[in-house]
Amino acid sequence: MPSERPIPPDVPYLARLVANLKGHGVTDREVAAYAHLLDRVLQDRSVTENEAEVVIETAERYGLSRTQALDVHVRYLEQLIEAALADGVVSEQERADLDKVCGLLAVSPSILEAIFADKRSAQR
Repeated sequence: MPSERPIPPDVPYLARLVANLKGHGVTDREVAAYAHLLDRVLQDRSVTENEAEVVIETAERYGLSRTQALDVHVRYLEQLIEAALADGVVSEQERADLDKVCGLLAVSPSILEAIFADKRSAQR
């Protein structure tokens, strides 16, 4: 359920828009389409206002709630972390990229750290 508190202006534009999603029932195919769009938008690691509006319009059209959208964001970040850990080393550049994507997706840095810990322990 969306928060009633105002969202600070320093929060990335996409995150501010996602915070206002209400949503209803959604299919896996719609979630996959949303994730695919998100991947295309984040390819250059920046999100323009126009891109953010397209992402939000897509989420609304598919009926994604804020929670569902954020779940997709976390799964997207998990996949990036798995790719970064594939060679056993996360370079400074990879880490900076992950931090940036984390911010763009409005995923808490503590969630990023928890995913890292989980993925690293799974490698052992």
